[in-house]
Amino acid sequence: MINFFSHYNRAALRRAPATFRSLHLWQSSGSGPVLPDEISHVATGVGFSVAYAPLSSNGLWLFGNNSPLVPTRPDQQPEGSASLRCLQLPSGTVKQVSCGRAHLAVLTSTGEVYSAGLNCYGQCGVQPTGEELQPFDEPLQLHHIPHLRGKISRVCCGLDHTLFLTTRGSVLACGWSADGQTGTGGVESVLEVTEIDGMFAEPHNRVSAVFTCADSSFAVTATGLLYAWGNNEYGQLAIATPEPQVCEPTAVDCSSLDGEVVSVAAGGAFTAFLTSSGSVYYAGYGIGEEHGLDPRQLSRMRILHNGGNEAGQVTSIHAGLSYLVLQTAAIGCQELLLWGRYPVPDDPKISGTDSPLKLQLPSPIRHLSSGPTDLVALLEPC
Repeated sequence: MINFFSHYNRAALRRAPATFRSLHLWQSSGSGPVLPDEISHVATGVGFSVAYAPLSSNGLWLFGNNSPLVPTRPDQQPEGSASLRCLQLPSGTVKQVSCGRAHLAVLTSTGEVYSAGLNCYGQCGVQPTGEELQPFDEPLQLHHIPHLRGKISRVCCGLDHTLFLTTRGSVLACGWSADGQTGTGGVESVLEVTEIDGMFAEPHNRVSAVFTCADSSFAVTATGLLYAWGNNEYGQLAIATPEPQVCEPTAVDCSSLDGEVVSVAAGGAFTAFLTSSGSVYYAGYGIGEEHGLDPRQLSRMRILHNGGNEAGQVTSIHAGLSYLVLQTAAIGCQELLLWGRYPVPDDPKISGTDSPLKLQLPSPIRHLSSGPTDLVALLEPC
């Protein structure tokens, strides 16, 4: 069963905050797309999602109400329409998938990476063709990204850029970099996959995880250090600088937190940080009580959820442009806490910022994925 919180609004493609419009419940029987039983993971972008079975299949199942993935005018699609298509990897099995605004990256079991989608800024890791405003190939094609420096262990897509983590702890990047989100030192688009130089080359700064969703990027090292770069207009990088764009990885001071940062959820104007103690902090603007807060204080990390409170231990955090989701261990891992502009099944027009919405799903969550505008939860059979 797939719970699909969907929003298709052209405003999202203009990077404007957007509310979710509807809640879709797609099941393996009845009306709606039919997905294979072995599906265990999902990834989602803007108006499209990908379902897959890690290390056991070479197939990707793409679903949404736009074709082939995200056309230039998604608001012209018929209301409520949905489609399902399958793509086959040329070789290997799928290990992990990440989706951006209008592109996706696929990591295989052998460390190879394939991509598909809009490539006007080089976000697919291959040289742009010059047809900058053209949508995806039809039929949709997966392009192999050649000559990567090292074996890839993780891919992570922002709106229009892509990060690659290697098994040796280095970070590569490509795509749109007007806010410095590729971390390569400039604001020009990075048309070929490029290694981020500098401090990540030091043995004690080997990276163990990378995070991005919009235009801000983060990395956690094997020694527990946190680095940030990219868009910082609202202090969402949590670093003490007035600069709105940070073009190189910069250390974040986490000394006031109650543990090491183990996961990051990067939204549009905010970022949430999950610590080893289960607490969640945030910086930036849009999901907490910022009314009356000095704008110079937006970069300060504030507590959002205490790991020891009765709401349940946080197991994962997820963000889109304008929403934050905490998955907790409460009620058999069926509960989500949502902040920001979120979907409400009973009244899609409702949104809030200062207090969380508790959402209980009909069965335990098998896998949860957040994209810039969409949230997808793959549920265990009822």
